[in-house]
Amino acid sequence: MTRSSPARAKNMTFALAAGKLGTLRILQIAASAAAFLVVVGGIIPSGYANTGVLGIPIAFVLVGMVLLVFCVGYNAMSRQITNAGALYAFISAGLGPKAGVAAAYVAWLAYNFFQVSAYGLAGAVAQSLLNPLLGVNWAWWAYAAGCCGLVAVLGLLKIEMNASVLGVLMLAEVTLIIVFAVAGLTHPAGGVISLTTLSPHALHGGGIWPALIIAITGYTGFEGAAYYAEEARDRERTVPAATYLCVVVSMAVYAVSAWALSVAAGPDQIVRRSGADGDGSELVFNLAGTILGPAFASVGHVLLLTSVFAAALSFHNSVARYAFALGREGVVPRWFGTVTARSCAPLWGSLTQSMIGAVVIAGFAIGGGDPVNDLFYKLGTTGGFGVLALLALTSAAIAAYFLKRDAGNWWRGVIAPAVSAVLLTIAGAGALWYFPMLLGVEPNSPWRWILPGLLLFVGLVGLVRAVVLSKTNTDVYARIGRGSATSSTPSPIGALLARVDSEDFR
Repeated sequence: MTRSSPARAKNMTFALAAGKLGTLRILQIAASAAAFLVVVGGIIPSGYANTGVLGIPIAFVLVGMVLLVFCVGYNAMSRQITNAGALYAFISAGLGPKAGVAAAYVAWLAYNFFQVSAYGLAGAVAQSLLNPLLGVNWAWWAYAAGCCGLVAVLGLLKIEMNASVLGVLMLAEVTLIIVFAVAGLTHPAGGVISLTTLSPHALHGGGIWPALIIAITGYTGFEGAAYYAEEARDRERTVPAATYLCVVVSMAVYAVSAWALSVAAGPDQIVRRSGADGDGSELVFNLAGTILGPAFASVGHVLLLTSVFAAALSFHNSVARYAFALGREGVVPRWFGTVTARSCAPLWGSLTQSMIGAVVIAGFAIGGGDPVNDLFYKLGTTGGFGVLALLALTSAAIAAYFLKRDAGNWWRGVIAPAVSAVLLTIAGAGALWYFPMLLGVEPNSPWRWILPGLLLFVGLVGLVRAVVLSKTNTDVYARIGRGSATSSTPSPIGALLARVDSEDFR
């Protein structure tokens, strides 16, 4: 048995692997969180069915334009502050540590909701796809547990390996989406390519706000590019480039796919068929099977499963880095700031996230909850609402940050963030108003307030934690949001966990 040197233990415990990710790899991670095929196969048909609005493609374009305005200030801020907990750090810098810690707790819960909700859909899709092929009758939770275990293993490996896995899966699903879009546009219903759903007039009526809010959920995850700034090469270029590219690619994929779906089904039939074909979830695959053959539809279901898995892995990495950032700064127990010896992946942030996933899967299995309607839709929608609220708050914080300083470029530092703060706040208010529709529950359902109330509750817990730190541990309070500039002295528990994980401890 040999001992690690103090210097090595120090670096090993609180440092992510620097200089590992370029623009393409960060794009692969961030875009995988969006789960393109889940959006195209599920969210877009649901948007048509639930709102009755034909202008879903325009809704995705409008939301994408708003998010590009958000990216202006977001990327300007990312050049100023490097932190694996980007939203938390930006809000701390602009609105103060108390607001930052409250936001961090909300972000942790929101991304947890996103991450664990993916296991519900993964389990359901795998059950319907694999049980007939394998001749077994396994429950959804068995497949979900397997997905959780695989994510747990990959989450502890080098981030560049994760990026490679996500890149391959993303390329496969985007290729499939392109093939379907081309097939849909070349096989239009009635023999005529209609531009009806691309007309601004198609986005009108009482369903316009729900349509825009549904579109916003498809972009969630793009902001994750900044979470990898500490691991990026030339972060001042790669992180902004990856963020812009993620929004632009997502906008193109969603808008074209929504249009192609309406062309293939027919603009006069798209709303009806989206509500009839398996509540919309099977419309894409039914059309693909009709146009391209049953084999293509089967491939689509396989890639839907891999798309959900990729989203789960991407959000797992994001949540683990949030836990790492908070642990490194002492906002949560410091041992969350531990990284693995060989891969420099967030050790206890990752393991904790895997344990949470396992507990949630077990809870839904024992309680008999529905993996799609309860686990995937309800928790995923709540997580999306939390992220939307955080984006609005982040925009306000960025504008406040640059107002206190020499903004340099007023458009990037103040005007764009202020505009996006107003627009995202309006969107957040609309999302809360239409929350029952987004959850698929009755307007008087208690879940309308319970789920967003959980986000408010953990935010208040974070606020109380920050207030306590400001009174009892001024050193930690002063370092909130500083990221890699934070003192890297490990706690006794963190040092012990680092030694146990060390490759030299054998």
